[in-house]
Amino acid sequence: MSPEVSDMVEEADLDINRDKLVEELARPFVKLVLALLVLQVLGFVVGLLPGFDNTIASTSVSISGLVGGIFTVIAVYLIANFGRELEPRLKDVMSVGEELAETATLIKHIIYLIAVSIAYDGLGGVIIPLMGNSWMYELAFLVIALVPTSLIILDLYNNFEDITDLATEKLTDILTGGSDSEGEKDDQEEKGGESEEN
Repeated sequence: MSPEVSDMVEEADLDINRDKLVEELARPFVKLVLALLVLQVLGFVVGLLPGFDNTIASTSVSISGLVGGIFTVIAVYLIANFGRELEPRLKDVMSVGEELAETATLIKHIIYLIAVSIAYDGLGGVIIPLMGNSWMYELAFLVIALVPTSLIILDLYNNFEDITDLATEKLTDILTGGSDSEGEKDDQEEKGGESEEN
């Protein structure tokens, strides 16, 4: 098999693997979007029920606040599970593309931080009335949010050099027209292969 044919076969295999991995990467996105849409529709339907704005006996918690809290817990679980499922798929896709596989962990921690923020906004209607004040609630979520935030900072610190190298390479390709130089390189390789055959 000639070098040109071998290179074409390798590129075809790479494209097939990339397409398959991208398809696997899309599955968690689709599942999350569908689940959140269903949750949104359920929340809308429940909100139309009579007595939804009444408070629960012997508490200052409203039924709407309680239902909103339950839906928030479900949404946070779905988002956190999405981050957990996304990480290994991202690592596979990035490894095929020779990108930074560790970036997948950073993205997962960012998703966890988003989940904490959603939990903070959605659970306030249930927890704050029971606690009687908001400062303890805010302090508790501040402590919780510090965990993924610290992990994000640690990920950025550990991968700072790699991220800088990748950004510099991409910027250089954009400024110098990397596609043209790659094409010239391929032409030179083809000419070299032909001269060797002769």
